[in-house]
Amino acid sequence: MMLQALLGATGGSAISVSTGVITGATWVSGISTYSGFDATHGSSTGTSLPSARTLTAMYDVVNFDEYVTSYEAVLVISGFGSDPGVEGYFSQVAVGATTLTAATASYSYAAGAAQWSWPYQQLGIAGSGTTDWTLT
Repeated sequence: MMLQALLGATGGSAISVSTGVITGATWVSGISTYSGFDATHGSSTGTSLPSARTLTAMYDVVNFDEYVTSYEAVLVISGFGSDPGVEGYFSQVAVGATTLTAATASYSYAAGAAQWSWPYQQLGIAGSGTTDWTLT
């Protein structure tokens, strides 16, 4: 499955073009099933981003509860010296026909890592095999 992420930077932390290939994994933790990569599951090439940033995780998660099933897409970038803000490093991520904007993400920042998550959205990352990505 092809993943194309188009990230247009705002402010002074412009991403030019970064590309990579996720070797996806699927893992389960409690009621959640993940597809993509993080620090201990799957891997990706090209995770070193401009301005000494690192793409540390990109995955889809589905939470299976007895009564409700929920899902979300997650993107984590580390290496920030201060909080970049929800739109401080990129403006959108496009995956096939799906475009998710930073402005609509749930956002958090702690210890140099920024996390964008989109409840009830999926990036479409393959849980096995490879997925190409491009950040611009």
